[in-house]
Amino acid sequence: MQQEIILLPALNDPNLKLTLEGLLDNCQLFRGCTAFWTIDIDFFSSKKLAEALKKDNSFLCADMQLPTSITNIQKYYEYGATEIYLHQYKLKDGYLLHSKILVFDSKNGTDAEIWIGSHNLTTFAITGLNLEASVSIKCKKTDKIYIDTCAYLEEIKNDFCLKFDPQLVNIYLKLQNEEDKNVGDITQTIEIVGEDMNNLQNEQIIQLLSGSSREFSKYRMIGTEIYLHAYDIKTKLQHLYKCKIEQAGKLGKDNKLELNFVEKRRFAKIQTGNGMPYPLLYPQIQITNEILDKSQYFVNISIAYKVHNYLVCYKPSDGELSFWQASTTNPYYTRQNIKSNYKILKATFDETVEKKFVDLPKMWRELGERNNSQYKRHLQEFKEYNAIEEGLTEIGHLDKNFLFDYKYWYGDLYHKLKKTIQSEDKKPLASLKPRIIIIIDDKSNNNQ
Repeated sequence: MQQEIILLPALNDPNLKLTLEGLLDNCQLFRGCTAFWTIDIDFFSSKKLAEALKKDNSFLCADMQLPTSITNIQKYYEYGATEIYLHQYKLKDGYLLHSKILVFDSKNGTDAEIWIGSHNLTTFAITGLNLEASVSIKCKKTDKIYIDTCAYLEEIKNDFCLKFDPQLVNIYLKLQNEEDKNVGDITQTIEIVGEDMNNLQNEQIIQLLSGSSREFSKYRMIGTEIYLHAYDIKTKLQHLYKCKIEQAGKLGKDNKLELNFVEKRRFAKIQTGNGMPYPLLYPQIQITNEILDKSQYFVNISIAYKVHNYLVCYKPSDGELSFWQASTTNPYYTRQNIKSNYKILKATFDETVEKKFVDLPKMWRELGERNNSQYKRHLQEFKEYNAIEEGLTEIGHLDKNFLFDYKYWYGDLYHKLKKTIQSEDKKPLASLKPRIIIIIDDKSNNNQ
């Protein structure tokens, strides 16, 4: 048999369904690769594609990305066509498997037909609605084109694909839709420090004041449930409270006056920029215009209850949550014999997420230790420049914000140096870098 090469489909008949059915029905062995596989198991009469895949040493590879139908592929597998392989790599915004190759070994043992072209295993491609073009090569199994094509299909199957596993169907679907791994409920949480943090549920309202529209925007949705993660700097204990945003808005002349005459309450100042690493929850005092004049926005939160059994952890990064992970060693780089400039992602199937737990006391302690060395260094520098001397009451170039930051680490030293601060009005507001964290176990008694 001499090689015969023809263009598919015929100009006057773009539908290749019957032609493919004949090849599938009469082949001894079928192997192939396609980018998209969407046709149902009953697309060909008598389930001819599924029957061909059940023959010894037959297999079919397909890209697992959309529009490939994982649900339809599962039907083939359940029918007994188990030699199905899914391509497991992609670019961030693109596909990497584009080959469309079908090889049909004849029952006479010597001949074969190879299809190479643009046809995917989709209804539009096979029935002729799409403008597709493929080449059919009829050849001997001893021909180089046959040997090379079969070797290429084996390489795709063995190096670039994984065998279809019905136990992973849900993950395949998540990979297709790029859904995150399940990590539990993610809730906005405010981390805050202060004294007497053990019974905040007894407070009617806690007020957050801010001069930053960016910080305010995180807490302006009235009715939103949030958590308050509180660290008591006196007892060294941390507490968690379930809260609700009751009121929020921009401070103007009228509501400043209104807020000024409400009952005493605890409040925290929130501001992006230099300041304490966490907001300080002040004791219950009358909120005056002097305090309000330093803020532009307010948020009132009520505390529903204290959470007694809990673990909190940081929200994993998008990369940690994704089933698609960057691959630094993959057959694409090996195939090119260079490290590609393109970021190639690989499908992973582990649904677990490594949780990094929050330990607010430890974070506060480490922050204090780190800043302790910085403070001593600065203090030495001030002394060297005669900026701080016993009895000196005015130091124009002393960083006043810096001193205030260390009040809760240095106590007596702060009060000793406090006289160097020219104006109490220049005390900084506390900065807040709120984290989204996951409440692992909330089994509280709401009445406590």
